[in-house]
Amino acid sequence: MSILDSILSVVRSVVNGISDTINKLVSSVMDTVTTPLKGLVNQVVGGIWKGNGADRFVQEMNSEVIPSLTNLGSLGTDLGSTIGNAVAAIDAADKQASSLASQLVDTFQGIVSGL
Repeated sequence: MSILDSILSVVRSVVNGISDTINKLVSSVMDTVTTPLKGLVNQVVGGIWKGNGADRFVQEMNSEVIPSLTNLGSLGTDLGSTIGNAVAAIDAADKQASSLASQLVDTFQGIVSGL
């Protein structure tokens, strides 16, 4: 294993760890924020608050607030995916560069052995 392979392996491991941590944190924050809101909505639906204001509150929470918070959470998850895609692109570029370097070495060896 070359030094570059070792470095890429360490970077890949660190990036995967960061991506996993981001996903776990986003999930935790989303649960921490949305669970109480959903509970409050359920209480209002259950009759703790009645009337047009209560109906409007439930409608706004279910159609605007909670979905918006969920969308924010998906941005964090998307960040983790983007980081993973970057690592995959680095791996692909490394393989392509290694292949080209190997072809170049083979070409030079052919030239030198023909002399």
